[in-house]
Amino acid sequence: MDKHISNLHFITPQPIDSIEFYEKIEFLLSNGIDWLQYRNKQSSDDAFVNIGLKVQSICKKYNTTFIVNDRLHLVQQLNADGIHVGQKDKTISEVKKELGSNYIVGNSTNNFQEIEAAQNNGANYVGLGPFQFTNTKDNLNPVLGLNGFHQIIQKAKEYINIPIVAIGGITMKETIELKSIGIKHFAISSYLFKMKNKEEIKHLIDEINS
Repeated sequence: MDKHISNLHFITPQPIDSIEFYEKIEFLLSNGIDWLQYRNKQSSDDAFVNIGLKVQSICKKYNTTFIVNDRLHLVQQLNADGIHVGQKDKTISEVKKELGSNYIVGNSTNNFQEIEAAQNNGANYVGLGPFQFTNTKDNLNPVLGLNGFHQIIQKAKEYINIPIVAIGGITMKETIELKSIGIKHFAISSYLFKMKNKEEIKHLIDEINS
């Protein structure tokens, strides 16, 4: 399969099984969002699958890469393109043993050592963060800020050849700041989900891809 890593990753907020939620997903994907990570920490497996299948069908309609967060045992049932795991979830080796080599595997990281380990273990990309405080995720790792990102990116230039995706309270302002130090990939959740018109989405996509 194509393992191209998009410059803009949309991470779903805690989903609600409602028409409004799916309509908003379709609105974003129909206006150029081509990568979606389905993140749902609170639902049972049955509810996770029920919601996930509906999200997956929208992704398929728009040829959007569909990544499942954490629940390795449900990736194939949801016909996902890959999985994103944290440091306290399944290891990359466990993921690859379960799924094989045809799936995209992402790994959450908070420092250079974790990025290096993820690359050595076969991750296709890493999420690095949080950039700043965010309400989207509980039990945050230490906030890195622009200075923390800069130090890590400078070191990564010499050793890391997989995409590093900035995450954690990212808005348009942060994409501009982070691009100035070499970041090319961004994961955005609530800021993107709240957008109400296609011009806003296009402006964000254009800024990230420029």
